[in-house]
Amino acid sequence: QQATHVYNRSPMDCLNWRTPFELLNGKQPNISHFRVFGCGAYVWLHPDVRANKLAAKSELMVYLGSAPGNE
Repeated sequence: QQATHVYNRSPMDCLNWRTPFELLNGKQPNISHFRVFGCGAYVWLHPDVRANKLAAKSELMVYLGSAPGNE
């Protein structure tokens, strides 16, 4: 799903450098939320998961895409 999401928002030569999203919706897509796949990302940890009050509030993980509906 992540690959299709990015592909539909990428300009194509055969479409005169417009995106499939642009052809279907009549407006340019918002790509400000795009991140590099596989890069490091800090994930917030809920207070119930933390060991104590002084434990880290986030943990470094690998970005694998956003959940459907979250952009």
